[in-house]
Amino acid sequence: MIRHNVDLSRLMAFVQDARSDPTRARKTQVVEGVWNCGEGPQFRAQIGFEGGNLVAESDQPAAQGGGGRAPNPMLYCLLGLGSCYAATFAAVAAMEGVEIRALRVRAEGRVDHSRALGLSADPPIERLGLTLSVRSPASSETLQRVRDQAWERCPAVYCATNAVPLDVSMKVLP
Repeated sequence: MIRHNVDLSRLMAFVQDARSDPTRARKTQVVEGVWNCGEGPQFRAQIGFEGGNLVAESDQPAAQGGGGRAPNPMLYCLLGLGSCYAATFAAVAAMEGVEIRALRVRAEGRVDHSRALGLSADPPIERLGLTLSVRSPASSETLQRVRDQAWERCPAVYCATNAVPLDVSMKVLP
């Protein structure tokens, strides 16, 4: 059964699989890219996923030394945050039987570039925000409950609101 583009049969099978063996809920996801030392967008990554591959490019705005030829890295962060939250909201609504006729998410971030420029130690991200626009016959209380459950379950929201261990390693190539 598919409810507002969420395949509930597959989702519930995954829930049951993870319930019987919690290690099956853990997945390692990887994006590997290359910095372009020549012309064109500064960074390029081949992103493999279940249905194929996608090439994503990133470039800083001209004022930050790039050419503005592709989305900057922060826009990809906002894309990840917004799309992850939308997917979680839609999945929670589907699992709860809440009909969603339309869902739009606006993700925004207030960025202070002074730290990246070596001018301050101020936090580089002053705030993040998500604005949902939902069309549904469900009550506002029901939609608030779905919103709150999506907040609790969304991996991107968790990353944005909790300190997550980050390791940076380096290999020096010959």
